[in-house]
Amino acid sequence: MEAQKGTQRLPNPLVLRLSFGEGAQRRMKLVGVLEFSAPEEVVVVPDWVLEALDSTPGSLLEVATADVPRATRISLRPVRREGLCRTSDGFDARVALERGLWGIYTCLSSGDVIRIPMGDATDETDETEIDEIEVLVGELCGGLSELPIPTVCIVDVEELVCDVGESLENEQQL
Repeated sequence: MEAQKGTQRLPNPLVLRLSFGEGAQRRMKLVGVLEFSAPEEVVVVPDWVLEALDSTPGSLLEVATADVPRATRISLRPVRREGLCRTSDGFDARVALERGLWGIYTCLSSGDVIRIPMGDATDETDETEIDEIEVLVGELCGGLSELPIPTVCIVDVEELVCDVGESLENEQQL
C-alpha cells in the first residue's frame, strides 16, 4: 500500500508522552500503544500509568508522540528474592525476566518498579507459585551512546544485554 501525499507516517513502535499537572507538580510518562480502540480524544491507560502521573481516571492528559532510543543494555533488580533462584530444574531468572518484558512493555524508565509475569515458576522449597515478580529498573543504555539514559524502547531491538542484579531484599539484609 502506497502512502498518500500529505499523510504523515507514525513511528514504529508508537510511543506517547503522557503529561499531567503544571509547573513543579508536572509528571511525565512514556508509554507504548497497545491498540487504537478508544473513542476520539480519549486515552485509556493502565492504573499504574495513572499512578505514575499522580493522576486519576477522567483527568485531562497532554499527549504527544515521542522518539525514544532503542535499548542496548538494561539493568534489573528484583524487589524480593523468592522464586528467583532455581537451578535444579534449569529455571533461569534472566531468561524469564527478558521473556516477560516483551509484549507488555514498550519503554522502560530508570527508577520504575515494574511487574513481569513469570509463568509457572515455583519455589522448590515451599512450592509457592510466583505469578509475577516486581523488579526495579536500573541503569539503561540505548541508541549510539553507551552512557546511561532515562528511558529506552525495548521493542525491535537488535541485541539487548539484560543485567539482573541481586534482589533489593538481599541487599537490605546485608
